[in-house]
Amino acid sequence: ARAPQHGGPAPRPPVPGLLRGQPPQRRAGGAGGLVHADAPLAVIGGVGGNIAPVEGPVIKGGSTNDDRPTISGTGGNAGEKVAIYDNGVKIGETDVNPDGSWSFTPGPNTQGWPEKLDDIAHKIEAKNVDGAGNESGPPEAFEFTVDTESPTQAVGFSYAEDNVDSAGNASTAIETIGNNGHTNDRTPKLVGTLNEGLAADETLYIERQRPDGTWERLGEANVGGAAGNLTWSYQDSLGADGSYTYRAVLEDDAGNQPLVQP
Repeated sequence: ARAPQHGGPAPRPPVPGLLRGQPPQRRAGGAGGLVHADAPLAVIGGVGGNIAPVEGPVIKGGSTNDDRPTISGTGGNAGEKVAIYDNGVKIGETDVNPDGSWSFTPGPNTQGWPEKLDDIAHKIEAKNVDGAGNESGPPEAFEFTVDTESPTQAVGFSYAEDNVDSAGNASTAIETIGNNGHTNDRTPKLVGTLNEGLAADETLYIERQRPDGTWERLGEANVGGAAGNLTWSYQDSLGADGSYTYRAVLEDDAGNQPLVQP
């Protein structure tokens, strides 16, 4: 190499793998470590609940009754790991697949990580981990709530209202039809009771049994009345003559159901 002119310092040799004038690319990691710059950052693509009746994707800010939901995403080099954090605490690791995808489900482990998520709000983050244990960051979070507690209200059926006379004409007189009763009213109004009011995240649904034994969710019941004298009602619309069976299903936003009342 040429000697520096005018007494200046000798030029430094270029760093292998870097273009002249460009600094090393770093992903903030433990002890200032490097995480491969050519690997995309881990991104949480979704959270999935696996417990009926509300199975499938959990929306951001939503709820699930599954305390072992599956957290999945993309980003990272095949064979390396992605660390999963919950509210700032590491709860596990998972391997990156050859296509760059990964998934994690809380469960039994030998590292002392939690085997399930508590019934609280969760802020889940995913960080790439290289072979030296360096982690990337800061990641984008996915927030949701785990709620495994069922509503406690007791739901009862009282009767169905019939306001059609024997000639098939609408009538101002209302007849009440009990369980296993008969009516010529194709739009009966179902009426029942609740021992307590509904919470903000709770809904009372009315379902009708299909001929094959499965249940069709018709809609939401209207709940009214004062404390200690709460009632619910639902107006149905029937087609052909036949025998019909109903049930009231109390359900919260996470899918918990305390009582199914046929």
